[in-house]
Amino acid sequence: MSDPRPEPALATSAAPALRWLTPGVIGAVAAAAAVAVLGQQFGLIPADVSAAVWLGYGCALLAVVLGSLAYAKVGANSSAERDPHLASTRLQGLLGAAFVVKVAVFGAGFAALSLSDVKFEFLVAFALAFAGAALVLQLVTVVQLARSLANRPRATPVQSR
Repeated sequence: MSDPRPEPALATSAAPALRWLTPGVIGAVAAAAAVAVLGQQFGLIPADVSAAVWLGYGCALLAVVLGSLAYAKVGANSSAERDPHLASTRLQGLLGAAFVVKVAVFGAGFAALSLSDVKFEFLVAFALAFAGAALVLQLVTVVQLARSLANRPRATPVQSR
């Protein structure tokens, strides 16, 4: 017997669309964390700004998750995306929206830190960590999006008589 309770709308639309992104993001986060840990161990990241580095990584990850949820919400598996032109147009729009989300998250984090009277070195460490992590995560997202679009079935052209 099936469960009569309705499933949440986001869970049903986001789960298949985000499944392809998870392995790449986990790998990118692990690589960023390894860089931060090694930087701290070798003294390349001073102890007084290590919290800013982790905060920058966390904000970049938040921005990627929000951007990916926007992709899932639009409907990654819609039949309209079987048209290559429509799929590429939608992909460009979503990547642009993800960039806007990254800028907004970065701006909010930077403004919050600036208003809290932290040292300039802390702000720079946050900005550099955010930029580096966001770049790596963006590359992973683009590669995974391209793979998911390449593996989709194409619409069959209708033959006219």
